[in-house]
Amino acid sequence: MAQFLGHQAGLLEALNLTPPISVNHQMLKYANGKRCVIAYHLRNGHEEAVTVVGKLYREDRGAAIFDYMQQLWEAEPSCKIARPYQYFPELGLSLQELVPGKPLASYATPDSLLPAVETAARNLAQLHTTPVSGLRTRKHMAEHLDKYCRPHPAQLAIELARVFPAVSAKIETILSALLDTAVLENIPLCTVHNDLSLAHVYWHQGTTTFIDFDGLCRSHAALDLANFRVALKVYFGSEGEKLGEYFLDVYQEERETAVQGLTIYEAFIYLRRATICYRKKAEAGWLEKTISLLEQSLEAVQANQPLSLPLI
Repeated sequence: MAQFLGHQAGLLEALNLTPPISVNHQMLKYANGKRCVIAYHLRNGHEEAVTVVGKLYREDRGAAIFDYMQQLWEAEPSCKIARPYQYFPELGLSLQELVPGKPLASYATPDSLLPAVETAARNLAQLHTTPVSGLRTRKHMAEHLDKYCRPHPAQLAIELARVFPAVSAKIETILSALLDTAVLENIPLCTVHNDLSLAHVYWHQGTTTFIDFDGLCRSHAALDLANFRVALKVYFGSEGEKLGEYFLDVYQEERETAVQGLTIYEAFIYLRRATICYRKKAEAGWLEKTISLLEQSLEAVQANQPLSLPLI
């Protein structure tokens, strides 16, 4: 990589480096058959290393994602994202800025996160009003369920019924509400992050920056707000719920419009988290946590359209 990157004049100029360079690498994340994330530490002689993040994609998927990030970066005004540096099609490698600060998921308590949540809301409002050409449109809940819920909730209901016989009817109620196409009909679409978790929002010296745009698409604004608000509540409990309300207020003030479809998307996010928890079975109490997430999904459904069925 030292020889390869040492010949990339545009990249070196952007990083204020001159050849020859040395390169050390550090594996950050690996998803078998999907992508690999590597930190490359580039150095001139004994000078302090400059670090960039490389993402290796299968086939040509990285080219499209890099193009989307470039459009976001070059937009005026632009939302705060990791700066895209260069894409190398021969390697399927995208290089981008190492964002300063740390992700909100790394904070143990929410005490100091109010300004981070406020700037995240304003940054999200800017993202949602930035057009990006070439994006796939995902406006039907069935698409979200098929892509992001594994096992599919219908299968989850079958498997959980072995230990909680009453759970099947509850999941069917949730699915019926989510698949009611009239709920999201006529709601405007916009550019959405599609996976705005606390791990993808970095806080540093008064600025929040978004990373990981692999799922970028055109969908409903409520998808991103639901993702972020649910994450705050799951991580920080009642204090996180208060932060989520503040986040929503700031966002709606910034865009001067009310968010439509929020509760139904929150029901989807809780359901998605339940399928992840069930699939991984990694933590102690995973089954109880799965059921709790399903309860919260049903609560969101009931808030959107009151039902007579009791909670699990």
